[in-house]
Amino acid sequence: MLTDTKLRNLKPRDKLYKVNDREGLYVALTPAGSISFRYNYSINGRQETITFGRDGVGGITLAEAREQLGDAKKMVAAGKSPAKEKARDKARIKDAETFGAWAEKWLRGYQMADSTRDMRLLVYERELEPKFSNQKLVEITHEDLRALTDAIVERGAPATAVHVREIVLQVFRWAVKRGQQSGMATVSPSTALPSSRRKQSGRPWMANWPLRLPIRPWRSAARRYCKIISARPESQVFLVSGKCRTRGSGGGYAAKAGTCTDARAD
Repeated sequence: MLTDTKLRNLKPRDKLYKVNDREGLYVALTPAGSISFRYNYSINGRQETITFGRDGVGGITLAEAREQLGDAKKMVAAGKSPAKEKARDKARIKDAETFGAWAEKWLRGYQMADSTRDMRLLVYERELEPKFSNQKLVEITHEDLRALTDAIVERGAPATAVHVREIVLQVFRWAVKRGQQSGMATVSPSTALPSSRRKQSGRPWMANWPLRLPIRPWRSAARRYCKIISARPESQVFLVSGKCRTRGSGGGYAAKAGTCTDARAD
């Protein structure tokens, strides 16, 4: 059985040779010194080989190869060819369109008011296009989206962070409904927003800031989001169901005379 130490000590020879691990997994070492993890199996009366990946920087580890071996055995037991499935996955990723391409299709084809489309296009061009436009959907993770929204909140534009999150999720759902594979298709709304309890350096009041409130746009003609217009919790003013409200110490909302600003203003 192989270990990480044994892998590091393997030396190339004049010809390719194999070193067995366990349960059919083995490594193939080329004369050039390249080490790859492989598995031979029989399916539907034919012999096939799948290469899980290479050892070393940019490749996979022995532990990861063993995990993939388990997945491959399950596929063989189900009558599927692991090698062919891997080839299909590679082809799908290669032919997949970028986030930018899907975003453009969504902006053109999704039914929304012209004012909403203009606002979302502006947010996309300013916040999302520089970050995600050239990436495939499968490359964008929950962590990537959270990092982006965190950065936007940090610079003082929380409503924009909500718009960014909503646009990304809508684009992913649009693409998935049209057959595009995506690892983030089932992302929860809360995973893409900063924690509502996180303390911010220099702005301790944000520890109690209700980020969960503006998850969706209110049903008003302008489709505006809740917007904090004061830096003190006791005087926070929100747009709730189209009316200006202030949040009390008990967490409720009371009528408040004043002006609620549009979320697009940040």
